[in-house]
Amino acid sequence: MLADGECDALGAWPASAARDQLLREHLRERGLDRIDALIGDEGLACVMDVPVARLPLKASAIEALAAAARMHAKIVRAVSRGAPFADVESAVECIALVLEKAELSELAQQRRRLQDHWRAESSPSLAPAGQMPRG
Repeated sequence: MLADGECDALGAWPASAARDQLLREHLRERGLDRIDALIGDEGLACVMDVPVARLPLKASAIEALAAAARMHAKIVRAVSRGAPFADVESAVECIALVLEKAELSELAQQRRRLQDHWRAESSPSLAPAGQMPRG
């Protein structure tokens, strides 16, 4: 809860920040009065001496988290293969290439799903058992 009584999402931090006392000081400087709960990071919650909130996740949120984890793993692999980089621009270029490839892959998968859906809709032999094909 902020000093003015309002609640707000204060940010997201890398897991390495979980044991960082400077984070607590930074949040206090931003006007933090108290934290009722943190979502997800048990280490940070321990440092901040607050409980971890466990929110029920919908299937779409679980899928998004899984996709984010896969993307993170791709970026880590690419950076590990390319390191050390000559400069920041080279590192950014490496990450941008990973994101571009992932986007193209996702578009290709969407295209295939749409084609499969269209074929299933237009092919009478693929109609589910007991149903009349659409036509």
